[in-house]
Amino acid sequence: MSSQEMLYRTHQTERIMKKKSPGSRSSVELAALRRKKLLSFLESTEPAWKDENHPELKDGAAAWVRKLRAESEAASRKRRGN
Repeated sequence: MSSQEMLYRTHQTERIMKKKSPGSRSSVELAALRRKKLLSFLESTEPAWKDENHPELKDGAAAWVRKLRAESEAASRKRRGN
């Protein structure tokens, strides 16, 4: 979805909110807020992923998954008594 489509939908949502009863507005308001946050995120130049926040992946995702699987298998063997 393009930024223009997001803005259009947000505008449409705001128009709908004016016509809704106060009790039914909360779900519409929440949807509009989520769209605005998403649009802001998509237009941001700041990276969403920061390597320093994920040190477990420093050797790559494949190595991390292999480690998890090995740990899980070892725990299973221990529970079975092998």
